[in-house]
Amino acid sequence: MKLLTLILGFILFQVGCAGSSSFGDRFIVRADQGAGVDQIAAIQIAVESWQSALGAGAHINFSSGACNSENDEVCIKFVPPSEIASITADTGCIGWTAAYPSNSVIFIPSVLPSGWNTAADLKQVIEHEMGHAMGLSHTQASTLMFQNAGDQAATPTCDDVAQWMSVRGQSEITTNCPQGGSFTVQ
Repeated sequence: MKLLTLILGFILFQVGCAGSSSFGDRFIVRADQGAGVDQIAAIQIAVESWQSALGAGAHINFSSGACNSENDEVCIKFVPPSEIASITADTGCIGWTAAYPSNSVIFIPSVLPSGWNTAADLKQVIEHEMGHAMGLSHTQASTLMFQNAGDQAATPTCDDVAQWMSVRGQSEITTNCPQGGSFTVQ
């Protein structure tokens, strides 16, 4: 039992609020069955935002239906805030991504903290956690992947795209970001 506790503790330490998944370019994003209409709409907008930013180099699709841990699946679950705090031991974590070798699970509070209850805020949290599910780390201010939401971009930036391309060993120049981008992992 001690060994299992140590292993789980190590995994949580490694993943924290940010995890990394396989670095493919195809993802199926699903809302857990408990998601409401507004939550599903925010997920769909987040998927469209990432797909738009990444262009033809990525294939990110929303699919309704139960999460089933298939390859390249990003399952988004809406859970009580206390559940996220119990997983992460971090009461300030607004979202959390558990990354596995072939899929990821994103935990989003079913009730966002005070001052975070707009559809745009929910979309931003989902987009940020999707970045982790796709292998991205926290980066500098003014990017979507910055760890402090108050200083994050509202949508993926060219710097976020550069990190996405870099972790896949691809050129950081895309049609949507002809000047490329730069990032500093925090």
